[in-house]
Amino acid sequence: MSPATRTAQKPATPPAQPATPSTGRRLMLLDGHSLAYRAFFALPPENFRTGTGQTTNAVYGFTSMLINLLRDEQPTHLAVCFDVSRTTFRSERYTEYKANRTTTPDDFRGQVELIKEVLHALNIPDLGWRATRRTT
Repeated sequence: MSPATRTAQKPATPPAQPATPSTGRRLMLLDGHSLAYRAFFALPPENFRTGTGQTTNAVYGFTSMLINLLRDEQPTHLAVCFDVSRTTFRSERYTEYKANRTTTPDDFRGQVELIKEVLHALNIPDLGWRATRRTT
């Protein structure tokens, strides 16, 4: 029997099994600022304003993405994480980190708080962690 024939006759390797059995639980953590910014730049601000002039394009886009994620991924547990400080370990160690980013657009300001109100209404926790300086 040739080596090619022996190789062709080998049984297929069964798919790898998970190391631990699935519990059926699925945790989803979302980067709130990232999704809000993405939504803000995807939708024209002039088309999303309240009667008082508050821009809501990031709120609408964020909520739409959230609904789609809930439908498509069906997590059993969910939380949305937000940055609470501009100082991070990255900016402390690498001064050029985010150096080329422009300032936050005026139309974006205030929308994160509205997004948190939406999350509260949906009983979805929002989490934040303030960066603290470590001493070693």
